[in-house]
Amino acid sequence: MNYIFHFSFIIILFTNLIFAQSDKTRIFNKIINNNLPPFTFVVTEISSDSSGIYSNKVFRIDIYKSKTKELLQSLNHEIIMGNDFFLNIEFLGNGYNRDVDSNLIDLDSDGYKDLMLLNGIGDMGRNYNYTPYFYNKKKNEFIINDELPDIINPDVNLKDKTFSEHISEGCYSNCFTENIYIMKNDIPIILEQIVQHPNDGDINYLITDTYHFNNGKRIKIKSEKFQFIK
Repeated sequence: MNYIFHFSFIIILFTNLIFAQSDKTRIFNKIINNNLPPFTFVVTEISSDSSGIYSNKVFRIDIYKSKTKELLQSLNHEIIMGNDFFLNIEFLGNGYNRDVDSNLIDLDSDGYKDLMLLNGIGDMGRNYNYTPYFYNKKKNEFIINDELPDIINPDVNLKDKTFSEHISEGCYSNCFTENIYIMKNDIPIILEQIVQHPNDGDINYLITDTYHFNNGKRIKIKSEKFQFIK
């Protein structure tokens, strides 16, 4: 269940306040809840370093009320990854130029969209690691949950109000760990884990183990073996 974010570029024009949009600044006007006014996200690349094997970029995200232009929050976010990804991935190549709507998902199923910001890419481009900033209704801002500082390839099950991460672990993309969570009192509780791995190191045969959790204790409930054909 590998979730891929699909992004598009949107230019927003404002009548009362004009934000400068450039290669290093992107502007988006989005709704995170139907009972709240739209928010304006101004994303600006403020620093970049590609002198080593790994590059890093730091972005500032300013969040405004779209109608009143009141600044609600400013946060800095850093992305670190190999230079080849910075050169080849569109949304990093010319600044943060993907649609922030694709980075807004209701991860904890509380009715308010949360801000998902990419912080790195691993396993040859298969693992997209995000920092989730959860919308806090009382503070009217997006905050990091220390219980879930990052998540890889996130997906959401709206029906069950659960969310998952899918971590690729090699074997020609056939080995992975998938964790399924539910959020309770702002704490992510793991419900199920699926691990697919080689049989005793033999990549020609894979085993899929399924675990459930009871009071934090992992219990194997199923194990299946199958032949892997390249």
